[in-house]
Amino acid sequence: MRIVTLAFEPSSMGWEIMLSLLRVKMGQAFGCMQVEQSSLAIREVFGKYDDVLEPGCHFVPWYFGSRAAGTLSLRVKQLDVRCETKTKIKRAEGDAESKYLAGLGAARQRQAIVDGLRDSVLAFSENVPGTTSKDIMDMVLMTQYFDTMKEIGASSKSNAVFIPHGPGAVSDVASQVRDGLLQGNARDFKTE
Repeated sequence: MRIVTLAFEPSSMGWEIMLSLLRVKMGQAFGCMQVEQSSLAIREVFGKYDDVLEPGCHFVPWYFGSRAAGTLSLRVKQLDVRCETKTKIKRAEGDAESKYLAGLGAARQRQAIVDGLRDSVLAFSENVPGTTSKDIMDMVLMTQYFDTMKEIGASSKSNAVFIPHGPGAVSDVASQVRDGLLQGNARDFKTE
């Protein structure tokens, strides 16, 4: 907004009129108005809504009852939308990266378990003559079964269903797991 300063003699007749015109922008004295970029203006005629003025120059003759009731800046809303969208994108990228790294860590953990199990089976079969890999896997399954039972029993908030078990049942469970894996593999080979 530019303020125009004019020098007048106090004795001149139009001094009061000129001061009142200085309170208004000079262009508005002639009915011209400029709406800035990224803004809108509301035009009223005799106090009632008439039109929305877009950016640019407009003729708003005050001597016919027209006036600009106010302006609305659109720039603030645009900036808010951009910031919000950018924040959501960054949050989504961070979540995706976190899930990727968690999956990568779980895959490496499983690979380490398989490598350790393979090494243990090989070392055990070399040190204990007469054992087969089936015997070793039965022992590993039994150990995991007891570890699982211990964890379920140690948790105060567990909702578990207990199945009758005993030392002979572990080999039954092992055979059921093996049979299930073999049946699943056989079905996969048939579908290929």
